[in-house]
Amino acid sequence: MMRLLEVEVHHADLGLDHTAEHWPAQAVDLVLTRRSATYAGPVFTAHATDLDRRWAFGTGELGATLSGPGSALAWWAAGRGAGEGLMSDDGRVPGIEAW
Repeated sequence: MMRLLEVEVHHADLGLDHTAEHWPAQAVDLVLTRRSATYAGPVFTAHATDLDRRWAFGTGELGATLSGPGSALAWWAAGRGAGEGLMSDDGRVPGIEAW
């Protein structure tokens, strides 16, 4: 799965016809699961609206919910985007460092 993820991310990095929107659900899940487990910033929940799945980022009190398509969340969580296509219930998209 890690090799699949690496190929998917770098393929999308090339900026050709393959984007995060083309990633299989397994790759999206893997990115968000790994990033949520290692994230050390402000607490928030990521909600993939198309997958009806949630990931808790950070520890402590519940924070805002960041929602959007799983592929957009995964692209952002991989540090590749600024949160295009995502919405936050507090109006802010948290920053996240690139892998």
